[in-house]
Amino acid sequence: DATAELSRLRLWPDRSIPEQCVNFVGGACQGDFGTSIRSQRPVIQEIGERFGPTLWLTLTSMVWSVIFGLVIGVISAVYRNKWPDRIGMTLAVSGISFPAFALGILLMEIFSVELGWLPTVGASSWKHYILPSITHGAGEAVVLARLTRVAFVDLRLDEYFRTARAKGVTETKIVA
Repeated sequence: DATAELSRLRLWPDRSIPEQCVNFVGGACQGDFGTSIRSQRPVIQEIGERFGPTLWLTLTSMVWSVIFGLVIGVISAVYRNKWPDRIGMTLAVSGISFPAFALGILLMEIFSVELGWLPTVGASSWKHYILPSITHGAGEAVVLARLTRVAFVDLRLDEYFRTARAKGVTETKIVA
């Protein structure tokens, strides 16, 4: 088979592993990552086609994690040792313990299969990014929530918070 022979020659199986690595790294430094075995197209083209959706997924995941993490962390700090704090920190601990793939499956089951609100595959509209970005950002959100809570509890004990309270500034304005 000519295709198999051509692939064999491109992969240099007759050369040593260090020599194969040097050849690959030398080509990669010049922008040549080789040819995809599956699609027979340059790998750099395959990466380029997927870069945009991957970037959008990363950015939306970061947005979700910052929004949820900061909100849960600040609310937990403001209501320290009360029911909002307990719920927020329970969510945070559960979120760390819950595997991302299981969260993704659960979200797909609820919002795609049962409710039919969101698509499960594709990248052609903003709706395609909601479930994967929430799934991906959830792990970072729970860590951020815990860090925010600790930092904000320390911050609320500082002198300028006490001074603002002494001057009659409401707790809502201080937190905002």
